[in-house]
Amino acid sequence: MNANEGLVKTYTASGTINEYRLVKFGTTDKTVLQASTGTDKLAGVVCLPKGTTAANGDAVDVIKSGIADVIYGGTVTVGDYLTSNATGFAVVAVAGDNVIGTAELSGVSGDLGAVHIQKSSI
Repeated sequence: MNANEGLVKTYTASGTINEYRLVKFGTTDKTVLQASTGTDKLAGVVCLPKGTTAANGDAVDVIKSGIADVIYGGTVTVGDYLTSNATGFAVVAVAGDNVIGTAELSGVSGDLGAVHIQKSSI
């Protein structure tokens, strides 16, 4: 594990959220759901114990700053700007995407990588 979390905030899951995924803000305050596109309003990276899934209504910790472990959804090179794909995996951002941060490690789809959280947009 490569994490060095900074600020962690607790939210309520709005739907199923899998481990090491990017999450977006829900439609009501203090809720998050698994991110599903690069243009989502990204909240951070969910912090769940390995092998677990959060169900609708569960309390979930979201890493808002620092370095978080995240699963890659494609080929990533250290320093790439990252956003979400359709399943909440971190992928390389393109023009128009909201960025969760920069890759701390290179990897390929399915790898457990790391993101330095620095939210922005391209």
